[in-house]
Amino acid sequence: MSVLLKILNLHKCKFINTSLKRVDFQDIEFYDCVFRNIELEDANLGSALFYGTNTIKGNFSRVKFRTTNFCDQRFKNCNFENCDFTGTDFSKAVLNRVCMVYADIKSAILKSIEIISSNLNNCNLENIDMWGAKLSRVSLEKSNFSYAKLQGCIIEKSNLSYAILNDILATEAVFDETNFSDANLIRANLEDASLKRANLKYANLSYANMANVDFYKADLREANLQGADMRGVNLEQANLTGANLIGANLSNANLKIQLLKILFLEVC
Repeated sequence: MSVLLKILNLHKCKFINTSLKRVDFQDIEFYDCVFRNIELEDANLGSALFYGTNTIKGNFSRVKFRTTNFCDQRFKNCNFENCDFTGTDFSKAVLNRVCMVYADIKSAILKSIEIISSNLNNCNLENIDMWGAKLSRVSLEKSNFSYAKLQGCIIEKSNLSYAILNDILATEAVFDETNFSDANLIRANLEDASLKRANLKYANLSYANMANVDFYKADLREANLQGADMRGVNLEQANLTGANLIGANLSNANLKIQLLKILFLEVC
């Protein structure tokens, strides 16, 4: 049985060591509330508003957060597994050591969000707006970023292996030391992005716009770069062994060191 709360707002409430399973908080406004060691499984917080709320060690698995406002909120050591965040606003929020495995985050706003040491494997992040976001040591394996807006974001030392990033807009983004092995970035716009020391082994970057991308020491072995725009790219000390470059535009690219390596391999 679910509990329906018809309350307009909650001010400075503390929910500590509390079970709120299956409670309906739809359209509720939370002001300066504290959530600590709580259970909110199967609850409904659709269109709720959070102001100055601090959440530590919360279990929110399977909670409905559709179009909820989490701007400027902080979450630490929380479980959001299988949650519905469709259209939710996470602008300037901080997520530290959270689990969002299998969460549906499509069409959400994550502008200037900060995510640290968290697990977002198998998430649906289709069509999100993550402009200016900062992600460090985040696992996003097999997540779907199709049509996402990632302009100017920083995703470093993270795992995006087997992820789907087709048709993303990620101009001037930073993906240094990030793992894109076996990922799909078909038609991705990565113009002026930085992928220094990134792992792109077996990645599909066909027909992507990678003009002026910095691939310094990147691993592009067996990568599919067919038809890609690679004008002005920096491939210094990058490894392109077995890469498919059919139809790629490499005009004005920095290929000097890599060409020497290729020639050496061919001679041997």
